[in-house]
Amino acid sequence: MLHWKKYLLIAIILLVSIGCDQATKSIAQQSLKGTPTIRYFYDTIRLQYAENTGGFLSLGSQLREGIKLWLMRIIPSIGLIVILVFTVISDRLTRIDTVLLALLTGGGLSNLIDRIFHNGCVVDYLNIGIGSVRTGIFNLADVLIMIGGIGLVLLNLIRRPKSANTT
Repeated sequence: MLHWKKYLLIAIILLVSIGCDQATKSIAQQSLKGTPTIRYFYDTIRLQYAENTGGFLSLGSQLREGIKLWLMRIIPSIGLIVILVFTVISDRLTRIDTVLLALLTGGGLSNLIDRIFHNGCVVDYLNIGIGSVRTGIFNLADVLIMIGGIGLVLLNLIRRPKSANTT
């Protein structure tokens, strides 16, 4: 892939990812905050406003502020910068690798933007499940992170060379 095309692809994915996630979070704040849960498709999908001060499934929400600063803002910032720089400079990435890394980075950056501008909170608003088997409350950025992460794992499993039988 030509360098300028790669840069353009990364920039577009980052802008669209962050823009769409921030827009949906803004809509959730305006229309869901302080309202009862909205249920669709026999309670399979719930729109439910939450402010998450922790990480995945609110892990770490009870930590002291100094520790949370490092675990929820500083370390993720460094990690996202490393991933972004790697994505931009690596000549070994395929187009799909680049897309998946950009999706992961875009989702991470959008959640980081929330933490920086919303006093350490990330706005969440989606919950899916059947009966008592449910996800935690999440947002579009979380979906993008999962698509990027799971996609990269699956691609690497598919690409893994078959080892020779040793019997």
